[in-house]
Amino acid sequence: RSVGVVQVRVEETIGHYAEWLRVPARDIRRLNRLRYGQPLRLNQKIKVPLHKTAKNEFESRRLAYHDGLADDFFRRYQVASTTIYTVKKGDKIWKLANRDFNVPVWLIKRFNIEIDFSALPPARKLIIPVVRQRPSATQMAST
Repeated sequence: RSVGVVQVRVEETIGHYAEWLRVPARDIRRLNRLRYGQPLRLNQKIKVPLHKTAKNEFESRRLAYHDGLADDFFRRYQVASTTIYTVKKGDKIWKLANRDFNVPVWLIKRFNIEIDFSALPPARKLIIPVVRQRPSATQMAST
């Protein structure tokens, strides 16, 4: 059987992999010795079975999913500006994105493509997008 290896990206689950590969999620869990309900970690390497779906088809579905997330986000929000943040000891990308800056992890990654987020060293400078909600059609009509 053909097996590939993927690195877990933001918002991905075993359920997504199973759907994109057209295999039961239990097959992926078994292949990786993961218990039911065990969450995936960002950047974790996962083996995926490629016996029902070609690698390029899997990657195409994966890319379409992430493009859809971005499209949904940008329908509602826009990047108004950016700010520079200096990483402190113990900072994790998920906490910075969700608790401190209230932006998706993938958006911070887009602004910092050269950075390895699995190990954020203190004093590292990050570009943080500042977003604002797009005005709705009714808000625009009333102005």
